[in-house]
Amino acid sequence: MKKLRLLILGLLATLLTGCSLEDERDECCYQIRLHYHETVDGVDLFQQDIKSMRHLLYDSEGRFVRWIDSPASHPQDVDISDLESGAYTVVTVANATDKTLFENYDQLSTFRLIHNARYQDSAKDDDYGNSDELYWHMTGFTINGSPQVIDCPLSNIHCHLHVRAAWKGVPRQVGQWTMRLYDVYTGYQTGEVGLTVRDRDFPAQVSAMCTQRVGTSVFNFELECEFITFRWTNEVLPTLQIWCDDEPVTKGMDLAKAFQEWGWYPDRAQIQEYWIDLTIHDDGSVDMRQGGSLGIRDWIDGGTISN
Repeated sequence: MKKLRLLILGLLATLLTGCSLEDERDECCYQIRLHYHETVDGVDLFQQDIKSMRHLLYDSEGRFVRWIDSPASHPQDVDISDLESGAYTVVTVANATDKTLFENYDQLSTFRLIHNARYQDSAKDDDYGNSDELYWHMTGFTINGSPQVIDCPLSNIHCHLHVRAAWKGVPRQVGQWTMRLYDVYTGYQTGEVGLTVRDRDFPAQVSAMCTQRVGTSVFNFELECEFITFRWTNEVLPTLQIWCDDEPVTKGMDLAKAFQEWGWYPDRAQIQEYWIDLTIHDDGSVDMRQGGSLGIRDWIDGGTISN
């Protein structure tokens, strides 16, 4: 009877003190746990916005060690308790597809993310299509024998531009319509922080630029288009132009002029999402004004810009 009582007490102790790697509340199972989230205005949008994550582990010398898998059952919590003592860095890239190239990642100092999606008729030119809706985080930590839960807020490292164009009269061209953005960044120096906006870090941009092109169609004398690009900066803003087949329909519209007039500063925004409405006149001139304000972080009514 005494042995049976001891056995029951032992089983109860195991049940009370045991932990499950499937339960994010169990801290005792983790030596190091990375907790990822995408919190905006107090709301975690991880489940809504994050489709996949890739984690790269680097040692104290910035050398690539290995890829780290995200658990399918709870991808927001990544256990890396199997590491030896020492200093490490983890770089996380979310939502990357074959549109994004992981270049030279064997060293943290040379690791770059490169936009790799050519426009559909790339055989004719070097234009690019839309990029992935990327998120990024980089964190450093030291394993010293004590359990740690490391907060990893994901930074939004893409930009959305929504454009709606309407004619004052009737469009005189007929054909394949496209909108083009000139001077768009093509990559990030992924192991280097280039900007901090409040509690979010953002990777440094590489200097190479490209032209991005998106196809569209006329409906009720209007065109609508959405660009997805890498982030913009206050110093370098793209130029927008509308084409029909191989003919430019408008002059190039310098967005820097409009952004300055409207008080839109990309480097201040954790989320870059902008709406622009265009009115195309018969003489080819264009009026540019702000579109819907939802999602624009530095929105100030600035009126109409003529090009």
